[in-house]
Amino acid sequence: MDLIGPQKCNHLTNFASLFAFGNITDNRGLDILTYVGCSISGIASLLTIIALLITWKSVKVQMRQSTKFVMLNLSFSLFLLNILILISEIPGVRSDEGKCKAVAGTLHFALISAFLWMFAQAVPVFISIINPIHFKTTFSSKKFVISFLCLGWGLPVVLVGLVATLKPQWYAGQVNDVTTKKITTIEGKFRCWIVPDMMLYLVIIPAAIVLSCNLLLYLWSVISFFSKKRPGEKVTRNKNKQQYKEAKRRLKFSVILFVMFGITWIFGFLIFNSSDVSLAFAYIFTIFNSLQGFSLFIVAIGRKKAIRESIQETFVKLTPTTIIGCSK
Repeated sequence: MDLIGPQKCNHLTNFASLFAFGNITDNRGLDILTYVGCSISGIASLLTIIALLITWKSVKVQMRQSTKFVMLNLSFSLFLLNILILISEIPGVRSDEGKCKAVAGTLHFALISAFLWMFAQAVPVFISIINPIHFKTTFSSKKFVISFLCLGWGLPVVLVGLVATLKPQWYAGQVNDVTTKKITTIEGKFRCWIVPDMMLYLVIIPAAIVLSCNLLLYLWSVISFFSKKRPGEKVTRNKNKQQYKEAKRRLKFSVILFVMFGITWIFGFLIFNSSDVSLAFAYIFTIFNSLQGFSLFIVAIGRKKAIRESIQETFVKLTPTTIIGCSK
């Protein structure tokens, strides 16, 4: 079964197409996973944004403003990414070259922005583990906010702006029909993404740089965290039970960082030929990364009892007193 091959693609659909060096042929399983994953993540990312805005000034929620700031921007970039992938498959968009180019450019912007916000999230976490004192003095200033706004949104705007101005043909390549032995161009249909020849330079290389940095920070953070002894740790009679709890806590921490730093995107680099192995990695890549918004919602919101209680209190306060009076 051919997974990737030159000039063999008739639409974007598959989430794995965002990262493939070549094109991915139609695969019903990947299509379904993409639609379901992007829909769930889009809703989850929106809920994360709403929850963070509601609890922004809550004293009960023990989350630094800088952490909320980065998570808010990352969630918005992922929301934009997932929604645009779904929009790119609307027939009315694919049949209009201008609309398709606009979607492709915005999708490129959202993808690069998501990577940079993952990096922006990794740096503070890394420093908070390595040097907590320096973290408190550095990442609570306006310089931090301005620097990461320029990185997370400014740099993608410059990149996409240059491509759209100088080489707009790199967005929205025309679709080929590969159902017959002879490859023909389908009139009036476009693939709303970067042309295959430029994928290496506009997606693969930038992503490789960011993910390499994130992987390094992840490994350094986990090793440092595992090597530190917990403050006030004492030897008790139930030593084995204590060691089990500590190992479980540290493993949970490493999994959370794995999701937050976006390390799962590395699977995209393994989709490189027409083998069954690449197809397997395409499935793994699609499952993990189309659901990244949902995973972040669970990590940042769902598992935090204080956030849930704060949101509940907010809705209780907003409940009209007339309703309470009528119920008496």
